[in-house]
Amino acid sequence: MSAAVTALIAAQVADHRQPGWLDKAVDDSIRLGREPHDRLLSIVAGLGGPLSVTVIAVIVAGACLLTRRYRGAFLVAVAVPAIGLTDIGLKPVIDRTISGYLSYPSGHTMGAFSLATTIVVLLTGPLHPRLTRWVRVLLAIAAVLAACFVSYSLIVLRMHYFTDTVGGATLAIAMVLAIALIIDLAAGRWGSAKRREAGGVAPPPAPPA
Repeated sequence: MSAAVTALIAAQVADHRQPGWLDKAVDDSIRLGREPHDRLLSIVAGLGGPLSVTVIAVIVAGACLLTRRYRGAFLVAVAVPAIGLTDIGLKPVIDRTISGYLSYPSGHTMGAFSLATTIVVLLTGPLHPRLTRWVRVLLAIAAVLAACFVSYSLIVLRMHYFTDTVGGATLAIAMVLAIALIIDLAAGRWGSAKRREAGGVAPPPAPPA
């Protein structure tokens, strides 16, 4: 569903050089009375940039390795670079621009939501030390809100249109969930094969991603 939203928007904005009617309505209301050169917003928007996303991804992957959540570390190692490469490949194909720069989908939004979605997926599995349900929920909400704030900052700073950020968010969410599912299915098949080789003696199950 998320990928379908990205594709639908892409079909509407391909080769466009101006904002659409939805962008005009939403962007104007978001930017109303806000300074387009706000320093704090520039810092927040930078959190979705390649360097910041890479640093945070390394930290998350390292935490997964320390707690022996190898599927989680593999998810981070695969999903974040894959989403970055997808952004690079899609922009020239769709060819939507803002101020002369390719803008759809928003790469910063994709980076922020790839991390947020990955963190939410990881919070659904076993954690060491264990966290209560409410702590997990609050951490998940904080991750999603941070990604939303990155998108908000990009619009205020006139780096992207509203639909750029929506397309980037939905694509990142779809890709992370798809990769997580593929990893879990592959791990399940590998575990079944190992059990058959061991004569039906089941090894301890690996923690989910």
